[in-house]
Amino acid sequence: MGHMDTIERGAKLFDELIIGIFVNTSKKSYFTSEEKLAIVKESVKHIPNVRVITQENELTVSVAEKLGAKFLLRGIRSIKDYEYEKEIALMNRHLDQELETVFLLAEPKYSHISSSILKEVWTFNGDVKEYLPEAVYQAVEEKPLVVVACVIVPIPYYIEEPGETIDLKELITVNDKKDEDKGSFSLTSVGIRRATVFTAIKSKIEPFHEIISADELTGGASDDEYMQIQKFNMETSQNFAIEQALKLANKPYEMKYKGVYVLGVEKNSNFSGKISVGDTVTKADGKTFTSSEDFMKYVKSQKVGQKMKVTYTHDGETKEATEKLIKLPTDKKPGIGITLTDHTEIDSQEKVKVDAGDIGGPSAGLMFTLEIYERLVDKDLRHGKKIAGTGTINSEGEVGRIGGIDKKVASAAASNNKVFFAPDDEITKEMKKAQPGIKSNYEEAKAAAKELKTDMKIVPVKTEGVMKDYLKKYPYLFAVPVVLMIAVFFFLAREPEEETVDPALFSTESSIGKTTESSSQEWYVDVKGAVKKTGMYRIRQGMRLMDAIDLAGGFTEDADQNQMNFSKLLADQEIIYVPKIGEEVPVINEVSPTGGGTSSNSETAKININTANAAELQQLSGIGEKRAADIIKYREENGSFHTVEDLTKVSGIGEKTLENLRDSITI
Repeated sequence: MGHMDTIERGAKLFDELIIGIFVNTSKKSYFTSEEKLAIVKESVKHIPNVRVITQENELTVSVAEKLGAKFLLRGIRSIKDYEYEKEIALMNRHLDQELETVFLLAEPKYSHISSSILKEVWTFNGDVKEYLPEAVYQAVEEKPLVVVACVIVPIPYYIEEPGETIDLKELITVNDKKDEDKGSFSLTSVGIRRATVFTAIKSKIEPFHEIISADELTGGASDDEYMQIQKFNMETSQNFAIEQALKLANKPYEMKYKGVYVLGVEKNSNFSGKISVGDTVTKADGKTFTSSEDFMKYVKSQKVGQKMKVTYTHDGETKEATEKLIKLPTDKKPGIGITLTDHTEIDSQEKVKVDAGDIGGPSAGLMFTLEIYERLVDKDLRHGKKIAGTGTINSEGEVGRIGGIDKKVASAAASNNKVFFAPDDEITKEMKKAQPGIKSNYEEAKAAAKELKTDMKIVPVKTEGVMKDYLKKYPYLFAVPVVLMIAVFFFLAREPEEETVDPALFSTESSIGKTTESSSQEWYVDVKGAVKKTGMYRIRQGMRLMDAIDLAGGFTEDADQNQMNFSKLLADQEIIYVPKIGEEVPVINEVSPTGGGTSSNSETAKININTANAAELQQLSGIGEKRAADIIKYREENGSFHTVEDLTKVSGIGEKTLENLRDSITI
C-alpha cells in the first residue's frame, strides 16, 4: 500500500505518471514480468493518467530519455531509504543532467512496512491483506506456499558470483581532474547475496557460482562488524595504492598515524559494549602513540586488573572509556582485549580522491595504484585498452592473493576487457598441506579464462622478488632485476605493436623508491611533433632517442619514422621534433632531423616568429602544435609581430613563456 500511496499522490502532480517494472533477467523473481504487468495494471486502473510499462536490463535514465520523462518519482519511508535513494538519484543526475528526482515521504501508517517484512509475515501465515492492493493479494494467495518459501525465504548461506567490473575513471580524481584517456583500468568484484533454497540449488549448476556459510564469509563476525572491517580494508588499500603511486611518480608524501584501528573486540574484554569494531583508539591514559606497536608496548607494561582510560573515535565522535585490563590468552600479558592494526592516512600535495562508495575489501589496491599513477604522471599507459585486474597492495608495493578470482575473471571478460592482471602468489608447503590442490591466483585465473574461452590476456604479477617468468618474454629490455608490482607497469608502458618500456618507471635497484646512482644525472628533453603526448620529459644519461619517444607515448600513425635515428644518444635540454609524413623539417644549427634535436652545449639559432612555419615554431621550447597554430593565426589576423613582446597577445602565451623564449626568437 506504500507504493500505491506514492502513485496516487504522484499522479496529482504530473500530467502523466509512468510506472516502470524493471526486470533483471539474471535474478529469479516470485512473479514473471507478464504477471507483474497484469497485477500492477489492475491495481492502478482507477487512475486515468497512469500507465504501466516493463523493461528488461536497461538503465532507468535510458528508459526515461526514450519516454521523454523529465522527473523520477521515488517514495521514502526512512532515513535509510533516503541514503539509498540519494545515491541513486545522484548517479542518475550524473548520467543525465536533465533528469530530476522527486521524493515523496510515505504516510506515517506505511513507514514501518517493507516488502521483505511482508514476505516473511505472509510465509509464516501472518495476515498481510491490509497492506496489499487487492490485485496483489489475490495473486499472492494463488501461489503455492512451498514455492514462495523456496524462492523468497533466506537460508543461513551466501552465494558468491561474478560481480561488477567498475571503470576507475568514475571513482578516482587526481588534483581535481578525471581520467579522459581512451580505454580503462577497472576493479573487479565478487557479488555476494543471501541464498534461498531455490538460488542455492541453482548455483550448483551455474558456472562461477559458489555457496558459502555465513561463518566462512564473515569469519564469525557479525554482519555489522564484517562490513566495518571490509570498509577499513578498502580504506587501507586506497592508502597503500596512493603511497605506491606517489613513490613511482617520485612525488613527496608523508604517512600519518591516526591511531589504533579496532578490528575485533574479545567477548571477555571489559571494553566490550563500549569500544566497537571500526573505532579508532587515539590515546591510552592521555598518552598518544606513533604506531600500534608502541600502543601495545605501553598497555603490556601495565598490570592485569589495572584501570586504563582509553580515548577513541566512534562515527566521528570522540569518546572515553575507563575499564580494567584483562589477561590475554595468547601471551598472558595485560591487554584491552581488542584485535588492532595501524590506522594511517597519506599526506601529500597531490590531491588524490578515491570514492569507492559501498565497495569494501582490500582487493582493488593494485588497480587503484595503476589508475592513480597514470593520473599523477599524466601519461596514457593503456593505449586505448580495457584493462581489469585484482590484487591487494601493501606498503612495500607487494601484490597479494585475493579470493574469488575466477568470478572476477568472468566479470572482466563479460565487460570486454582485453587484459587481466592476476597475483602470481607463492604457494607455500604449509598452504599445500592445509589445502591440497591449492593453486596460485594466476593459475586460477588462467583456468577460468580457459573455461570461458575468452581471448582476454591473463598477466601474472609476482608477489615477491624479481619478474623472472614475466621478463623471460622480453629479455632484451632489461639487464637488471626489478621488483614485484613493476611487472604491471612494464606491460602497460609498451606500445600495442612494439615491446617498448617507459624507462622512467624502473630503477636499477631491487626495490621501489630507492635512488639510483644515475638519478643525480637527470636531464630533460622536449619532445614535439608526431607523438602521442608532446611535452618535456625527464631522462637519464645514456638514454637514446627511442626512449624519449616511448616516454611521449610513442609515434602517431602519421609520423615519418624514417627520418628518425632511434639509436641516437640524448643530450640535456635537447629538442626532439618528429615530423609527419611528407613534412619538411628545417635544419637548425646543422642538426639533422634524424638526430632529432639540438645538444645542450650549442647555441640555438633564433627563429623568426613572423616567418616561421608550424614545424619551425614547434622547435621552440614550450610551443606545441596548438600553440604554433595560434601564433600563425594571430599573424594572419593582425599582421606581423612588431616586437617580440607582441607574442604575449597570442592566447596562452604569458610573460613567463615569453621570458623562456626571448633568447630563441626574433622578428
